[in-house]
Amino acid sequence: MTNLTVRRRRFAAISFTLGVAIAASGVFLSPAQAVEPPVFGPGYDSYLNENQRGISADGVNPGECPTDATVAGLTAWHFVLTGNSHDFASLDVAFVLNGSNVTLSGLTPKTTADWATFNPALHFIADPSLKHAYVYTSGTGSVRDAASQNNPNSPGPQIVLSHVCAGSGTTTTTTEGSTTTEGSTTTEGSTTTEGSSTSVSPSSTERDTTTTAGETTTTAADTTTETVLGVTVTKALPKTGSSSTLPLVLAGGTLILAGLVSLRLGREKASR
Repeated sequence: MTNLTVRRRRFAAISFTLGVAIAASGVFLSPAQAVEPPVFGPGYDSYLNENQRGISADGVNPGECPTDATVAGLTAWHFVLTGNSHDFASLDVAFVLNGSNVTLSGLTPKTTADWATFNPALHFIADPSLKHAYVYTSGTGSVRDAASQNNPNSPGPQIVLSHVCAGSGTTTTTTEGSTTTEGSTTTEGSTTTEGSSTSVSPSSTERDTTTTAGETTTTAADTTTETVLGVTVTKALPKTGSSSTLPLVLAGGTLILAGLVSLRLGREKASR
């Protein structure tokens, strides 16, 4: 047997072994989650922890939330401004609710003593302090991003989503302000809904029922918990890397093919 044939067979064995290992890792390794892009640009004091962008209601632990007949049936999202240096002055949150993009802009704080004037399109509930913001929505889904203006008006700590109290998804709320629904009608409120929806716009003393059509596809993120200001906060673990393992599978297949070709050439050479 010539040295060339021996080298070919050795190369074939190494290529085949490496190819199988790399291809297998591409098939069986779980693809890493990519960080969701931000929704809100510069100009805010605090932003949602980037590892929580895209986190679903199922991705955080349930907990207790302030409740009242005003928000019966709504889902409550508990945001916490970490650290002791700043409080929420106003809050913007972008959601995916029932398959549609919904952005609540310029929410300002109310306390649990203010339920009579509370409007989920305009306000959040600050309880037990202004470091906490309970945002109420119709339906459930995931949080795309959140950003706030703080008191004092200076860059502050991160916002984290602590927990969610899921509602029934049906809501009747007092309508005030200006709600803009894309592709349908303009009603009162400050909620922007992108997608297909049906809105009924009564007078300010009546109730407004909004139904958002669509399907929601969400993925629960890997999470961990820690205590922030006496509250147990659920935080998504870091999301890194590519969401695809296809390159590993292709690289492994290429090495396997190279090994088989080399082995075949070696056999043909030896038979001559």
